[in-house]
Amino acid sequence: MSITSLFSRLLWKEEAIEEELEEAAKVESIWIFPIKSCRWISVSQAPVTPTGFRWDRLWMVVNSSGRACTQRVHPKLALVEVALPPEAFREDWEPHRGSFLEVRASGMNVLKVPLIEPSTLSDGVSVWGWTGAALDEGDEAAEWFTQYLEQPSRLVRFHE
Repeated sequence: MSITSLFSRLLWKEEAIEEELEEAAKVESIWIFPIKSCRWISVSQAPVTPTGFRWDRLWMVVNSSGRACTQRVHPKLALVEVALPPEAFREDWEPHRGSFLEVRASGMNVLKVPLIEPSTLSDGVSVWGWTGAALDEGDEAAEWFTQYLEQPSRLVRFHE
């Protein structure tokens, strides 16, 4: 076998392997959980930030002590549906006054949480081993989750 034919054979194998690898992994959808422990949304693309996918687990519900409410203690959270505007998953999109996270649950009015960051900081928020400050989403969101979970609750957002 000549050097030329050996080289072409190796090159052909390399191209075949690359083609196989390109087709080996295809992402059909990405699951984003905007509010920790609530339902996921499926998207075809999501910008990546230093902390993960944009909007993923950005919010969480906390009790009156600032501890995260999870499905382990509050299984009803699994029934809370969320929606974000489709354009929120474009790389170049920024929130504006008319953009909201919509939160729904059976027997509850729709809660609209502005995507523009609130300015009120809530100290002493904790989830698992992490403790720190988070942005409080206000009284309307607190009343919604308090009514839904039947215990004092607040919706907070991690400060990026």
